Amino acid sequence: MSEGNEGVDIPVTVDVADLADRLERLLLGSERRYTPAEIAQRAGVDRDSARQLWRSLGFAAVGEDDVFFTDYDVAALDIIQRIQGMGFEDERLRAAMTRFVGQTYARLASWQGQLMLEMIAKRPDLSSSEDNVLDLIEQLLPDLEQLQRYVWIRRPRPTWALASPTWPATPR
Repeated sequence: MSEGNEGVDIPVTVDVADLADRLERLLLGSERRYTPAEIAQRAGVDRDSARQLWRSLGFAAVGEDDVFFTDYDVAALDIIQRIQGMGFEDERLRAAMTRFVGQTYARLASWQGQLMLEMIAKRPDLSSSEDNVLDLIEQLLPDLEQLQRYVWIRRPRPTWALASPTWPATPR
């Protein structure tokens, strides 16, 4: 039996559903434990703001009674609150920034997921057990995160160099 994903044929010798659950717990740091109302309360934001942030990041709607969120989600709401507290009060600008981050990282996550599937397909020893796959991902994550951060940090300089010498412009 094989699972296909965009042309990648992976021999399935593990319970894929169980692997997906374990992978989610690894990536999110815990099992899902909060409903939408609970996460908004924990982050100290109103439910509509939390819902808008979730949607701006590109995630699907979640039912009001669904236990779907983790402490990572609380942390994301906290980050947005801190950014707002730094003077980014403009709701339109904040929503645009959130959409940008959500769309960019959704593509990146998709590409990384595809690369992981290709790597596993080329190394049958990895697909022989859930633990092998999770161990690989656990080893790779810190390096991938560091590399992403490195690229993120190195990229603004060329953009700032293009700015007009009169920037920021005087408000009209």
